[in-house]
Amino acid sequence: MQKSKILKNLIVWAFICEFLCINGVNIFIFNGKAETNSVLKYEVGDWVNSIDISSDGQYFVVGSGENISLFNRTNITPLWNFNTQERVRSVSITPSGMYFTAGSDNGRIYLFDRSNSTPLWYYYGARFAEISSDGQKIVATGGYNNDVYYFNSTSNIPLWNYTLGDLSYSLAISSNGKYFVVGGWSWDKTVYFFEKNSSTPLWSYETGDVIYSVAISAEGKYLAAVSKDHNIYFFENTSNTPLWFYNTGKVVNDVSISSDGQFIAASSWFDNKIYLFNKSSPIPILIYKTGDGIRDISISSDGALIAAGSYDSKVYLFNTMNSKPLWTYPIGSGIGPLVISSEGNFIAVGGDSQVYLIPYTYQPPPNYNFIGAIIIVIIAITISVIFLYLLNYVVDKKLEVGKTS
Repeated sequence: MQKSKILKNLIVWAFICEFLCINGVNIFIFNGKAETNSVLKYEVGDWVNSIDISSDGQYFVVGSGENISLFNRTNITPLWNFNTQERVRSVSITPSGMYFTAGSDNGRIYLFDRSNSTPLWYYYGARFAEISSDGQKIVATGGYNNDVYYFNSTSNIPLWNYTLGDLSYSLAISSNGKYFVVGGWSWDKTVYFFEKNSSTPLWSYETGDVIYSVAISAEGKYLAAVSKDHNIYFFENTSNTPLWFYNTGKVVNDVSISSDGQFIAASSWFDNKIYLFNKSSPIPILIYKTGDGIRDISISSDGALIAAGSYDSKVYLFNTMNSKPLWTYPIGSGIGPLVISSEGNFIAVGGDSQVYLIPYTYQPPPNYNFIGAIIIVIIAITISVIFLYLLNYVVDKKLEVGKTS
């Protein structure tokens, strides 16, 4: 009876030791942290073609399939939907989230107020549109007549239009709507720079191939363009001679610029690289290669944060002080369009029937080493068995001594 009681106590102590060892795995391997995953997911029912977000990340608009959907980030259900009957090609929202435009393959652009799914107006003749920060000016292009249109938000009758040399799929407007830039496509390889009061470009610049993307600073003083000719071009608005250009050796497909024009971010889906420049030099301050081509790149208003979406199904977030990502986030089903909010606090990215809203504060889960954990558990159990065996041996010896004495 005495041995049995002693052994029971030893077994209890052995299990306590084993429990502490196994839980030590959590401290040692998992760093004592619970998985942090504050990424929000929203179902939209079809592949995401376009996306834009308000400056604080409170509202975002999505073009998926034929539908335009407006979300408040606090609700996974859209505030409302609008069906265009054709694929949605572009969306653009004001910083306040109060107004936004959308363009569709039905040849129409739409202006919406967030309070109502009925458009304030629409115009037939374009598929891509951008709206100024105050919601007062709209520029549109991408129609089959090759025209650029400039609107006041109060009317669907253009203030003026200008005929390009061919189709255009890229455009950007300054915050106050005074200036905008358009990139030519197909046979037209030209960057066009406009001022709101004239239907004739202030200047134009012919590149070596079609223009994939253009960007403009908040006041319209600086603009950037990227081309199939492998070049990133940077301009001041007073001249059609680039301040500089940089040849990547591969096609460059997207570009984004900070509000003051200080930082320019560009990306390529052919060399898988992200490029970051200071406006003063054509020498990149950052080059980072991802696992596959980059679909979209977007920079925060102050230029401090750069987000990129890669065909390796990951979102990358950088700051201008580091050459490596702050974090990466895996998208489970392919990468779609991506944009970072002006304030830099949220990244919205589309995928296959889903939108992910990723906060800047996102922390990737710890890198669990399950093999190491299993090894430690086996060691803990082995130690417990040996411990019990030795103590059982000691107890037997003590009992034998007690009997002989």
